[in-house]
Amino acid sequence: MIWLWITGFVALGPVVVAFAGLAVFIVRLMTDQSGNSARLTIDGSPEELGMEFSEVEFRSAQDSLRIDGWFIGAVDSRSVVIFVPGGGTNRLGTGENLSMARCLHDAGHSILMFDPRGTGRSDRSRMSYGDLESRDVAGAVDYAEARGFDPARVGLIAWSMGGASAMLALRDRRVGALFLDSPLGRLDHAQVRVAVAELVSMPHLAAWLATGFIRTASFAAGRIFLGMNLWRDPIRALAEHPVSTLVVHGTADGRVPVNSGRSAADAAGASLIAAHFLDGVDHCGAFKNKDWYEQTLREFFAQTIGAHPARVALT
Repeated sequence: MIWLWITGFVALGPVVVAFAGLAVFIVRLMTDQSGNSARLTIDGSPEELGMEFSEVEFRSAQDSLRIDGWFIGAVDSRSVVIFVPGGGTNRLGTGENLSMARCLHDAGHSILMFDPRGTGRSDRSRMSYGDLESRDVAGAVDYAEARGFDPARVGLIAWSMGGASAMLALRDRRVGALFLDSPLGRLDHAQVRVAVAELVSMPHLAAWLATGFIRTASFAAGRIFLGMNLWRDPIRALAEHPVSTLVVHGTADGRVPVNSGRSAADAAGASLIAAHFLDGVDHCGAFKNKDWYEQTLREFFAQTIGAHPARVALT
């Protein structure tokens, strides 16, 4: 009998090693940000839109990575909105963040914009689809509190993968409001298949098998070798720690299915302020209707965290 075990191990050993190696290769490919040079470029500043600001840095929660950003103080404001960019983008997001910052700053809110790990001027790191990035959000909330802001007056606005980061951060930090645009939820089979389809075109059955392999072997490899838990469920985190929430999601989103936004709205439960599912709008495309988007932002944060007078240092 022992010889059967030895023979089986010798025969299957190379296969197991090959599959393990493939799993590690895939998860490293999924989380690598080095090929996206645009993630490092910060082309612009609040000064261009007439906003005084200061360069700031703080530490992420738990692993203490250095996170770099801008603090844009509003005179006599006691509320602050923290911008949480989408995956692979820095504090500027896809280009509209400064305009949105100006909109909210004019409404009386201070603004904290930062580069998630691995982007902009923050410490280098792999992308973890919200798991590790949630520590950056927690660090940003800690920084806001250290400046004297009450957590109830701290708001988060998050896009795409930033939505996952923000929702996961609710497990450890309390805030007053959460604005989600095209939020990424759990990396379930359907979501991973979308990612697989973006990387390579393959027949339906092959894509289904590849997705299953990624969600089991590659996610396990990420947990063991990269220290990230890709199985975490941001939607569940929001359901367990509800906060005043507004969701915006386009029905034509080809990157994060609209059902992810619907699930986030359901998870917010009685704390849901509003949910807008916009026909024909693609991923994070709602801002193209600039007037509506900015009005929605102003009204939501005015209702939830306000912008009432109190002394907060500008620098």
